[in-house]
Amino acid sequence: MNININFNTWKKVIWQMKTISLIILFAITSSCVSIKITKDNFDFKYYRLKKTFTWMNPEIYEIIKTEANAQRSKINMQVDYVKLICSVISAESGEFCKNNYEYMKVVISYASARGLMQVIPRFHAPKDPDSLYNPKINVQKGVMYLTHCLQKSIKEGHKNPVQIACLYYNAGAGAKIWRYRNWGYVNKIQMYYGKA
Repeated sequence: MNININFNTWKKVIWQMKTISLIILFAITSSCVSIKITKDNFDFKYYRLKKTFTWMNPEIYEIIKTEANAQRSKINMQVDYVKLICSVISAESGEFCKNNYEYMKVVISYASARGLMQVIPRFHAPKDPDSLYNPKINVQKGVMYLTHCLQKSIKEGHKNPVQIACLYYNAGAGAKIWRYRNWGYVNKIQMYYGKA
């Protein structure tokens, strides 16, 4: 059996093998780097939520996450609290300000509610109403109040406590459910929550 392969053919084969080896090495190296970035610095939840809540930035996300974790133990139910808070913010100030975060921080309603979560100074910051323009303070007060509304609706034994908590957040914790007329607000929050 006589195998006749010329020198040029061998050169091509060796060149192709080197090229393939370099491509494989590059692929392995870059996948290792991306795994390292993913593990150490990348928060998938932030980027997933950012698709729905376009106003979100890393700073406010960390504030929301911190406050949600601080209050989560006070409610005995399964709910993605970060997603619920973001949904409330979108319904309260996001739509009105066309999801412009800078406007959302300083917006004031006709009822004098302020900032991202539209917190009412009279109840939550009577001595320093302007402090509610600070996103950290606003979210902290808003999440505390939302937690109170959730606790109340759970204690009352409602079939859908999140829905009733949103009603209380909008109308006040002492609101009568049978008199509430702004169900569009509650549905909006549920729509954002379902989308995210």
